[in-house]
Amino acid sequence: VFARSFFPNPQKIIGIVIVLSLFIPAYAENWPGWLGPGGQGVSSEESIPTHWNMDAHLKWNQLNLMLVVIDRLGWDLSKNSHALNETIRALLRIITPFFFLVLPGYLVKPDDKEALTTFYAKMKTPVLVDRQTDRKELEISYANPHRFDHLKMFPNTGWEFCKWDKTDIVGFSIAMLVAFGIIGFLILVVSIGA
Repeated sequence: VFARSFFPNPQKIIGIVIVLSLFIPAYAENWPGWLGPGGQGVSSEESIPTHWNMDAHLKWNQLNLMLVVIDRLGWDLSKNSHALNETIRALLRIITPFFFLVLPGYLVKPDDKEALTTFYAKMKTPVLVDRQTDRKELEISYANPHRFDHLKMFPNTGWEFCKWDKTDIVGFSIAMLVAFGIIGFLILVVSIGA
């Protein structure tokens, strides 16, 4: 019983591992700064391809599955510069995970509608300081789980994104300021060390 509850379906785990392994980057020279170790933008590695060539990439041990698939679909990557092919690779690395997240949603059995409705009713009910009032509001939401549907950003869909109110805007703004403050502090500390 423990093994079943702790380890989900092994086929799903194997599938996830295979998909994630497609996106593991190849290891190369360490560039700690923007223009590399010497600050000149020049790599000390040898025989780096400047254009896409299937044979050269096989010999160079830098086979990239995403670029091979594009090449096999008929897009001639040999005409592109290495930088353009790397840009295509970067875009695919950004877009592909979303595809693999959305696709299973259409292939698996959806969760129980009543359980989802109850879950979203609870999530959309604002939390109040007074526990008794908070409990009453939650009971009202359970009795009428669609009471916050007018706040949906995409009405009449299964997407549960809500329109932002003042609290959301202020909270997001504060979080962004803190994040940029941390990044700014990091830049300051690094520039002092340089």
